[in-house]
Amino acid sequence: MSFVIPIRTPFELTGSAEDANGDELTYMWEQADRGAAAGTALANNVKTNGPLFRQFGKAHTVTEEGTLISPSPGLNLVDGNPTRVFPDLEQILAGNTNAKTGICPPFAGVWPETLSAEQVECFSEFLPTADYVGFAGVNASPASLNFRLTVRDSRHDGGGIGSAATQLILAHGAGPFLVTSQAAEGTSWNAGSTRTVTWDVANTDVAPVSAESVRISLSLDGGRTYPHVLAAATANDGTEQVLVPNVRTGEARIKVEALGNVFFAISERDFEIRDAAQQLADLVAASRGVGPGTSLEAIARSAAGQLAAGNRGAACNTLAAYLNEVRAQRGKTLTAAQATELATAATTIRSALGC
Repeated sequence: MSFVIPIRTPFELTGSAEDANGDELTYMWEQADRGAAAGTALANNVKTNGPLFRQFGKAHTVTEEGTLISPSPGLNLVDGNPTRVFPDLEQILAGNTNAKTGICPPFAGVWPETLSAEQVECFSEFLPTADYVGFAGVNASPASLNFRLTVRDSRHDGGGIGSAATQLILAHGAGPFLVTSQAAEGTSWNAGSTRTVTWDVANTDVAPVSAESVRISLSLDGGRTYPHVLAAATANDGTEQVLVPNVRTGEARIKVEALGNVFFAISERDFEIRDAAQQLADLVAASRGVGPGTSLEAIARSAAGQLAAGNRGAACNTLAAYLNEVRAQRGKTLTAAQATELATAATTIRSALGC
């Protein structure tokens, strides 16, 4: 199997296997490209050939005492997850990759100084740049990264083993593919509103990558999982309007991934999403002291109570009554600006509730 991918762009490989005995399986993805005889220093930001990714996504240190225990605490071990993210997902979420700038934090020290933990992580999971041309006779024609998946059942009385290969051909004229929206500190979305997601297509929509469509997904846990699909299949044109679902989180992230390919991008920082209940509380406060007497505040408070009691339908009806009252008071007890602000807020809450 092979894919054409842009440079400086994370990717995800997933395999599958079956065991005749129904045994539990373990999976291991490894890059299988040799380099030149001289080798390339780990802290070199110009990597032209050889492996760019270590066996395991995370570095773990085993203590001297731990070496006397089997398995040693902190030891990397294969597991039943058939998917490997390159670079390691936690590095991507921390922004500790060379995707954006093309380089890892340079190391200016001399022996016996050592790399920082962040530098080790970044250099050990190094995305291919335009410098990567491969090694003649191995992966230079075309320049590519070759990965092997090894699957084992670890049966004690005679285990089975299987393997498969995946080739990633590098498109040096494409990438990096990056999410460019939701990057500002303090970004906040209201559930029920329509928002814009943008990304840098970076020539991935044309040959040789030819990724015509992407999926846009939402994470509520800082980018580790993506339970909400905002756009199942949309044109890879760099922008999309999405409807925000009725969820509450301070750790939202956006993922844009190519359909029919393995590369993706994740927005660079967490942002907030405020659900219908939070917005209703704001509407109650905004309605206080405006309009005819306390009627608007009372209607909004009633809707909030109904929603808190789990009666979504009643809350929808009450919000419709609220909107009718706002329209009736426009130009009377409400200015045009006040009426527009309150109506917009109530309409967004109704959208979040699916009224």
